[in-house]
Amino acid sequence: MSNPHPRMRARGITFTVAILLALTFLGADTALADAGMVTAIRDNQDQLKLIHWDISDDGEVTRQGSASAGQIGDHFTMDISRLRDRRLATTVRTASDKLKIISWQVTDNGQLRRLHSAGAGEVLGVSTTSADNCLVTAVIDSAGDLKVIAWGVRNDGRIRRQGSAQGGRTKVVDATFIGSSNLVATAVRDSDDHLKIITWRISNSGQVSRLADTSAGEIEFVRVVRLGETLLTTVVLDSNWNLKIIAWDIASNGQISRLGDATAGKVERGLDAFALNGPRLATVLGDDDGNFKIITWSVSPGSGAVTRLGQASAGEIYRVSGTACANNRIQTAVADSDSKLKVISWRTSNDSATITRQGSASAGVAHFIQSLCWSS
Repeated sequence: MSNPHPRMRARGITFTVAILLALTFLGADTALADAGMVTAIRDNQDQLKLIHWDISDDGEVTRQGSASAGQIGDHFTMDISRLRDRRLATTVRTASDKLKIISWQVTDNGQLRRLHSAGAGEVLGVSTTSADNCLVTAVIDSAGDLKVIAWGVRNDGRIRRQGSAQGGRTKVVDATFIGSSNLVATAVRDSDDHLKIITWRISNSGQVSRLADTSAGEIEFVRVVRLGETLLTTVVLDSNWNLKIIAWDIASNGQISRLGDATAGKVERGLDAFALNGPRLATVLGDDDGNFKIITWSVSPGSGAVTRLGQASAGEIYRVSGTACANNRIQTAVADSDSKLKVISWRTSNDSATITRQGSASAGVAHFIQSLCWSS
């Protein structure tokens, strides 16, 4: 997910955050079978660039194909989602501030082939989520209002706009489908700087209906992660820039109930979060010293109690994203101290409490980073 306010301020230092939305059309409890990883970046010429990486069984990372798709905006407005059959979609704010969606195919030999594209009006921020061949964009329009748009994606990658609905003034947005249902949740920083969750129903014809909403305390930033058919977590930076995870239960009618929560330390440079197998998730971030940190968490399906499991660290970073892959593997993509893209493999224990670093590979300058593992 992308957002229109990329600059986080902590201790008087201004810096740019980049995150990713690593989404699958599988339920969060489903094993993730993958054969590789795709990173989407804004390069040093302000071009959208996709790179495909092969990840071996022992975590070695090998660069394969790449593709570019023109200039994109200089704000933090880029997202990537997985479709079915080795296809994916990138959603960007173009250099002319318009929304643009491009579908791509990962070929058998690891190359990236552009398929089709579609667009809409001016946007300030964008997040996407996908389920099978349905793509939903949650955008902040030019007036600062949340707009949820459904798109149908054909097997050949053609993209057709369907229904939409409005959601009020918004500063930051992230979105996800809930389990295997036709419900979508958006988590936003609203006009009063509070966390707000809104649920939506997407009909078979792509019409969008607002269902319910609830609010919590003041936040600076938010990511939303689904962990099962009804279990959802919001990963936020509170008003003091501390990491906080809140669990929620989403009923079939969209009603939202708050469950447990947990907190961690101050975040300095970037934040991302994604589901692991079982009711677990990982957060990747730049800590109070600007160093990379990955933390794993479990969430009780009944009570929603949030428990910290394990962590691992690495060197100084400026941007970060992460995604869960098969066989207890986590892939992270960071911009290092020289703003160069670095992809790192990690392996967790079966209970996600132990995190071991494996292979890595580097590429050129990356101003924004998003990534996902894809299924064969």
